[in-house]
Amino acid sequence: MEPENLTSNEILLTNEQKLAHARQAIVEIFHATDLNYIRIELWHLLKAVTTDRPFSFQGDPSTVLWLRRLFDKMITACKLMLDAAEVEENALSVDRFLIFSDQQIAADRQSLKEMRELNERYGGMIRRLSLTETQRPVLAIKRVFELYSYDQWPGILEDWVEYGLGKMSIFEATGESDQVIQYESLETLLEAIYLIWKQNEKVLHSANRLTQTAAGKATIELLITALKPELIFEISHSETLPTEKLPYRDLLIILSDENHKPFKELDPVIELITAGDEKLGCSIRKLSDLRQSLENGQVYFSLACIPENLVYRRTAVTLPKMTPEKMTALVEKSKRDFQIGLTQARKFFYGARFYEETQESALCMFMLQQAVETVFRTIAVSLCGAEKRTHSIKSLQSYNRRLAPQLNEVFPGDTPEEERILQLLEDAYLESRYNLQYHVSSEDIDLISTRVPSLLELAESVFEERMKVVLTAAT
Repeated sequence: MEPENLTSNEILLTNEQKLAHARQAIVEIFHATDLNYIRIELWHLLKAVTTDRPFSFQGDPSTVLWLRRLFDKMITACKLMLDAAEVEENALSVDRFLIFSDQQIAADRQSLKEMRELNERYGGMIRRLSLTETQRPVLAIKRVFELYSYDQWPGILEDWVEYGLGKMSIFEATGESDQVIQYESLETLLEAIYLIWKQNEKVLHSANRLTQTAAGKATIELLITALKPELIFEISHSETLPTEKLPYRDLLIILSDENHKPFKELDPVIELITAGDEKLGCSIRKLSDLRQSLENGQVYFSLACIPENLVYRRTAVTLPKMTPEKMTALVEKSKRDFQIGLTQARKFFYGARFYEETQESALCMFMLQQAVETVFRTIAVSLCGAEKRTHSIKSLQSYNRRLAPQLNEVFPGDTPEEERILQLLEDAYLESRYNLQYHVSSEDIDLISTRVPSLLELAESVFEERMKVVLTAAT
């Protein structure tokens, strides 16, 4: 497997271009997953590399290859950011002390003093960076690359893949014992890019408050003026819940393949234009990507890209249409994927009920979290052919917004009390596994467990409605 090394074009980029490429890669990383999920799977991989129990004992072996690709992208992004920073400042300096030296002991003491403030400021998400490094994450990147150079990382990761999937530990095979340091270095880079990502999110959030525009036609006209798209489809989701006053809508914006501006640069524009309409979402695709999605057969795009949903056209291009036979096969595959996932979600829920009856609150909450997580994952796989690798319910809700937004209403998080309930679910995956004092009251467990059947039923209802629409379109 070839690593995503810097290409000759990337080496010749200007500082501004390097930063843009790096930020885009970081956005792509956290669009598909989150820090906690990567951290958990990385810990499982470390155990697989250093023991005789391969990753198949921990989870899906394909996760190892996925982690490899993700770390390749992360390390390349970090190198681009470091190169740009060092050009601007000639050279970044970081402290380097001999092990067990007085300076190193003093630095370690300072780190211990900072731990409480770091925990309070970042809620336990930052473990490997100093306070100074949280203000300038590129310093943490510099520290890691002084320990292991950019050119060394492909070989390190290749070894992790080989021994993570094999039955022999790396120590038995090679006598090497640097994996814990490498693990801590990968966590350091992860935390650094996580903070960079969060800083960009804050900028967008601030921009989101600057102005609001009227929904409907005015919004579409502004998007046309700002983005110059080839096509715009407007998808309205049916009202499944009786509490819904207005339907959810999603604008699918199709750009020309000649438009080389990174999507990340367009996000602030979309945020500004759509601000104030909580039920309006926007998705951007290149024309060639849309063609491939339609040819491969994805339920969401097959439902979205129909003449009835077309609200703007600048190109005369004809999109591929699926044959009735292929559409029927797509529906059957989606149904199989959905039933497998929903069955698993129900099993998690039945497990939660068992542990609720035996008053095992931690295990009960873990099973409830897994039931909810599995529902959202199942909807994504069956409707879009892809999922977001994360254990965060909030992240899954965000990803689900354009696929089946009605499901987000079961745990809406739109009031202080609802936010508290959603946060209980959000915390359950990690707290129930690693916090020995973790406990949730029986009242809160009952509150959550009574909603999960509604989520299961609603998911089934929404999915069946989508399938009916697809089959109708096929005929």
